[in-house]
Amino acid sequence: MGVGQFVAHGYKSFPCVVAIGQYLRVKLTAGDLVVAGAEADIGTLQAATFGAGTIMPQSGSVRLPNDGGTHVMVAAAAITSGVVVYAAAAGQVSAAVNAFPVGIALEAATAQGDLLEVLPLRSIGMPGVATDVAAITDNSGGASGAGTIAAITDVTTPGCADFTTTKNAVATLAAEVNAILTNLKAAGLMA
Repeated sequence: MGVGQFVAHGYKSFPCVVAIGQYLRVKLTAGDLVVAGAEADIGTLQAATFGAGTIMPQSGSVRLPNDGGTHVMVAAAAITSGVVVYAAAAGQVSAAVNAFPVGIALEAATAQGDLLEVLPLRSIGMPGVATDVAAITDNSGGASGAGTIAAITDVTTPGCADFTTTKNAVATLAAEVNAILTNLKAAGLMA
């Protein structure tokens, strides 16, 4: 099975049988464009569509998220410039953290329905947000279990190598990984 077509630029047209407003995030359902909710999308609609009942078949031009540059999007609520925005209901974006980051707001929005400029995260190499990553517990001297590092209890057995250095390295690694997780959560890049 081969590729039927490809797009060499950042726009692609898709069939559309429903009315969708300009600059809303969209997805495909049964091959047709529909408004995306708080979920993954395929891009932003560049011109409003009018849906079924029109004389000509409808299609919508979608600006794909990996196209270079910024996108115009629709705010679901007030948004501060510089924050990560996430997928929201009705094809909009908001600052409410969820598993579907969309981009970075390059300007503020003061109310629902405002248009704002967004730098898509996918255009700068950030595919998404990690969710629900548990902290690592340095369980030195205890029993291992879910979310823990197995205990290294016997560090100086006669006739064996001294594992004190290894035990300390594991403790340091656990602390550093936990610090990274904390910083990612604080930056809004992990829920």
